[in-house]
Amino acid sequence: MLKVILPPWILLGFYRGVNKYNFDYKKKCNIYENYHKYYEKPEYFYMANISYGIFGIIMYVNPVTFPAVFAKEIYRLEVNIRGLNEKKKTDFYNDIL
Repeated sequence: MLKVILPPWILLGFYRGVNKYNFDYKKKCNIYENYHKYYEKPEYFYMANISYGIFGIIMYVNPVTFPAVFAKEIYRLEVNIRGLNEKKKTDFYNDIL
């Protein structure tokens, strides 16, 4: 049973970590576009993206953080089922924990 559930859960953790990095990058780009005189243009780094993915794996596999991560996945599932697309643009939805 563990062999069936664990690999997709690990991939989901990596996916959530990568999404977190992309969300933060887009937020920084929006700030730069509005206030380009005051902020430096953000750069997209693949190594940072992969690092976020690995951090996501660690959070999803760690038994200590599992209850919080599982609760967050239930929240995301409800947002998707109910079609609350505005919630998908928030920090809370895109954070790993």
